[in-house]
Amino acid sequence: MLNRIPFTPGINVHIEENLKYQATKLPNNNKKCAIIFDEMPLSAGLKYGKKYDMVFGIHKSENQAAKFEDHVIVFMLRGIIKKWKQPYAYYFCTNTTKTSDLVNYLETVIKSVNKTGFEIVATICDQGGTNRAAINHLISETNKKYTLINREKKCGF
Repeated sequence: MLNRIPFTPGINVHIEENLKYQATKLPNNNKKCAIIFDEMPLSAGLKYGKKYDMVFGIHKSENQAAKFEDHVIVFMLRGIIKKWKQPYAYYFCTNTTKTSDLVNYLETVIKSVNKTGFEIVATICDQGGTNRAAINHLISETNKKYTLINREKKCGF
């Protein structure tokens, strides 16, 4: 059955749509979840995916030459109250994921999950340098936004 679900790099839209449907049937407490992400090394090499008519294994960045993909970062959702887990997205990279890319991936995945009706209440990852830098960047950006909002509210009175 799983072979019939396309799962290409990025967010799996089929899983996103299924979660939207599942959210309509669950009480709010059972929609609370954590996003878990981790990066893993891969053996460098090329593989042709007949199902997708794609060659996997080459990472193409803007303004850079193509390189072998040798790492993957995987995002999974896990229920907080009700026990469930669901792979949600993955991305390939060369060497380790750059902080700026990880920030973009996290923002994209979180926005996608929010559209489903599920509520992310925690992020779980190891304490790798890139992970810490990305989380710290997101915290800093959030603090800046809330500080700006609070200042605007004070100026209006």
